[in-house]
Amino acid sequence: MTYKFLNTIIDDLFAFVIKMPLLHRLSVFRDDLVFLVYIYQRWIYRVDRKRANEFGRAPRPHLRLAGPCMGQRAHIVVLRLWLTRSVA
Repeated sequence: MTYKFLNTIIDDLFAFVIKMPLLHRLSVFRDDLVFLVYIYQRWIYRVDRKRANEFGRAPRPHLRLAGPCMGQRAHIVVLRLWLTRSVA
């Protein structure tokens, strides 16, 4: 997304700086219009994360943990074991 944004701005700058035919300049601004429509549509039609995907799987919010995830718990256990071994 950042690449598209920067590419659009650079094209606009070159359209004003470099001498080129009028139709090419208009096509550069047409690309800007298409990019703005694309950004607007991404903002309006957001992805519904609750909806089932193409494989029929949907997220189950009741399975989420209240505390840190299992990966973080595993890191804490490993850190505790490492600290107890280094002290002894």
